Formats: sequence, C-alpha cells, structure tokens
Amino acid sequence: GEAALHGEWRGMLTPSVSYDNLTRSDSVLYVNRSEGGQFFGFYQLQPPRNDSALLAIDSQTGQVLKQIPWRQPPRNDSALLAIDSQTGQVLKQIPWRGSSYNGLLFRAATATAPARLLDKQNINDQTVIIERDPLTLAETGRWALPQGFTSFNATGTLALMNDNTIMDTRTRQLVPLQPAITKLLTSPPKETYTYWSSDKQWFIVEDSVWQGLYKVKHFVFISNTTGQEIDGNSQHSSPCSAQVANSLSTDALLLPNGGIALPYNDGVIELRRADGTLRKAVDTRNCQWAELSLSGTTLTFFSKTIGTVRLSDGQITAQVDAAASDAARLPILGSIFNTQEGVLKYQQADGVNWQLGTAPKILWLKANATWISKTEYQMTGEARVNDEPLMLTAKAQASGIELQAQAVPVYVGWNGELRRANGTLYAKINGTHGATGASQLFALELEGKEKDFAYSGELKR
Repeated sequence: GEAALHGEWRGMLTPSVSYDNLTRSDSVLYVNRSEGGQFFGFYQLQPPRNDSALLAIDSQTGQVLKQIPWRQPPRNDSALLAIDSQTGQVLKQIPWRGSSYNGLLFRAATATAPARLLDKQNINDQTVIIERDPLTLAETGRWALPQGFTSFNATGTLALMNDNTIMDTRTRQLVPLQPAITKLLTSPPKETYTYWSSDKQWFIVEDSVWQGLYKVKHFVFISNTTGQEIDGNSQHSSPCSAQVANSLSTDALLLPNGGIALPYNDGVIELRRADGTLRKAVDTRNCQWAELSLSGTTLTFFSKTIGTVRLSDGQITAQVDAAASDAARLPILGSIFNTQEGVLKYQQADGVNWQLGTAPKILWLKANATWISKTEYQMTGEARVNDEPLMLTAKAQASGIELQAQAVPVYVGWNGELRRANGTLYAKINGTHGATGASQLFALELEGKEKDFAYSGELKR
C-alpha cells in the first residue's frame, strides 16, 4: 500500500519551537522559548521531553543577552478574526492584545525606583510578585499582593484588588483614594455599577435612569489624581446608523496634559481637556469601540482598524485594516514579532530585521516494511539527516483496526530509532499514516541535546 512506510521518503524536519513575546522595554524583548518533544509517540515508555526558557533579547541585534529556565506560562491565545459576514469564513487571523494575562510585565525606572520585571506567580494560594533585574533576569526580591488581586495597568505601576483598593507596585503602599470615590464605595447610589478604568486612574460610575419607556445609561469618570468629575456622555454627533449601540464610553485613558481620552461605541474617540470639555472628536470610521494605548504623544487605537492619533491636534496619522499584512501594519505597531517554522522573525519599522532559531533539516528514509501481525508491522532501512548517514529501525502499531498483508488500515502509528554506524543512538523518530495517500506526519527527537532537540514534519514519496 502506498501509505505504508516502505520505499523512499523525503521530508523537512521543522524545529518544534515556539516563541511567545511576554513583555518588552525600550531595548529588550522578553520572550518565552518553548520546545516540545515527540508528538505522535502513543506507545512510548516515557513522556516526551519539554523545555521552557525566558530569554532577554536585544531588540536591535537579536542577541540573546540572558537566558534562564522558565515555567510554562498559561497561554494567552487572543486573536483578532476578520470574518465574512455572509459565509462565516475566517478571512484573516492575527494575534491580538490579551489584557487579562499579566504573567510578566516590564516596569520602567523612575526617580525613586529602578526598572524591574514583575513576574506574577501563584504560590500557596497567594499572588506573589517576583521582581527581576531586566538585564540579568536575577531575582531581586519577592512580595505578596493582597488577597483578591485583579489586574495591573499597562505600565505595571498600579495593581487593582477586587475590593477596589489600588497598590503602587514601586512603594508597595496603597494609593490614597479621592474622598468622592471613597464615598461612592461606602454608599453607592441605587442602580449604579462602578469599576476602574484600564489605566487605574479613573473611577467610573455607570448610572441607569428611566426616561419614558427606556432605561438610559449615564457615565461619570472621577480622577483619582485630582478628584475631577467628568461627564462621560458623548459631546459629539454619532457618525453611525441607529443600529449601533448608544454612544457610550466604558473606559478612559489619562493623557499627558491631564486630560482624558474616551473611546465610544460608535468608533469615535473624544479627546477632552482636564475640565472635561471636548477638545477634539476623532472618528476612526469603525462604528465599533476601540482599545487605546499611549506612547508619548501618540495614541494608538485597536478595533476593526489599527491607527495612530497625534495628540497635539487630534489628527489620525496612520490607519490600516487590522487584518492587513505585516508590511502594512508595521509602521503603526512599530515592530512585528512572529514565529514561522520554529524560527523567531522580528522586524522594526526603522529597518531592524533579524531571525533567531535553528534552520530546518532534511530527512531521507529508505525503509523496508515487513508484516508481523494483525496489529503490527516493522521497518528497517537507511536514513540521512542532512548528509549524516544513519540506520532506521521502527515498529508500526495499528489503533483499533486489523492489519492485513497487502492492505493498510485507516490509521497507523509508528515508532523507531535512528542510529549511527557505530550503534550509538542519534534520534528517536515516530509518526502516523492513514490508509491512502503517500504522506507521513512524523516527529524526531535528537538524543543528548538540551535544546534544539525536537523536530516535526511531513514525509512524501
């Protein structure tokens, strides 16, 4: 049968490595490098090897400045999907900003506190912050957050608890709350819902009132810095159809001039002065609420499109579809980070471009398959990884189906070894094939290597 591992096969050994961009400073990327061993070994005597490391990488050169063993963090697989509204087909999918996962954060230096990596871990039912030096990755101290930790702000300077207290992570002291906020927390008005903005600078009061037959929501934003109260009701005319929800803002971002940026459900971003009066209404033309981030004097919004706003005059300076190619999104995001075939590829808008990882290898097999029983067949033969000659021995075992001579079952998994001429073990190898089709999915695990040991690929005749 053409699907049996018999005859000549060729394939590429792609490194089974992934890179997750955890956080970054102005000059260093902090990346989790994960590598997993054999995937298809259903009959192995021991589980596949795994390796995980935290890498500090120079963002200009790609040089690994420091590497330490790292726990496997919970994955944050947020993605933005562009879906055809008529067919439901996913036209494009890109990694997206997941705000709920705060496993590692970079906190910049201030006049009173050095730069630190904040490594959040759950230890003995406590949320513990391990502070690390940004260059050496060495632990410089650890401390426990109060019970009920909820989230950090984007800069890692403020931590919110579920009792509405806020801690400054640099001093580890609670941040004083404005009297108006304390009063609202003590005796909230009826039919209100309160919460903090994502930057932990604004306390938001959502008030529902009846007007005729309809319940209308009003929002008030209270600055925990100045106590200033700002009416969150829109000060612009909605550019969208009546089908879009009322123009309400449920988040806020403190601006460098003490003002506030409010994103609304109709895709408009209001730039307000410190007294709450409208300075500029920025229409993103999305008719959809946008997530905001701030870098210096540039505001970036993330919605159906990604764009930048110049704070000085409120002009949109760049804007592309969120599902656009990396080349189109690069000038706005400033850098692109992705993994292709086990290789980390990084590019900056200023032209910096580098790769990190191991190149794929070429695998060639010449196997002779022999029927053993209704559940097994075995293979022996020659192999080459790149140009290194090896010997192949492997055994295939059917899953839930009988093998017959001159016939191949629907599903077969095989396990074997590659050995050098002197008999020493070069690698473990395994894979799967079906009843038809001249292709094999396989995995290979190099013996005696601590990293770059795991590969996977497809063999074809």
